[in-house]
Amino acid sequence: PVVKDHCEKKCCSIETIPLRVCIAITIHKSQGMTIGPGQQFEKVIVYLPEAGTRNIPGLELVGISRAMSPGCLAIGNKSSSLSEFHIKKIGTSAAYDARRLFEQEMKDASPSTQLPIREDIKNLDPCNDKSFEGGCDFL
Repeated sequence: PVVKDHCEKKCCSIETIPLRVCIAITIHKSQGMTIGPGQQFEKVIVYLPEAGTRNIPGLELVGISRAMSPGCLAIGNKSSSLSEFHIKKIGTSAAYDARRLFEQEMKDASPSTQLPIREDIKNLDPCNDKSFEGGCDFL
């Protein structure tokens, strides 16, 4: 809205458009960030692609998952362009399923692969009383 101010004598006026300085980043740059109170960014507004125009699957899930809580998140699209079906499909593609499976396999393999690596690092410690921390310092 245009704001009109008059001088003290009411002989002249000025019309201004109040602006607020804002900062925005792309979803790509937000990867790994947490957005919410006390963070660099406190709110996230995600504009979902129109149906049939998605060219980077998963981008909307990355954007939405940055928010610490639902109160920090807003969907910027007009409500007429959103459908419940489209929103429920976020994060349900075959690529997501494959990624979740891979992450679970890595999590399951982690205990059996960490122990030998920790021992190798421990053996690098130049002190007689070998420790993992000493091996890390050596590295």
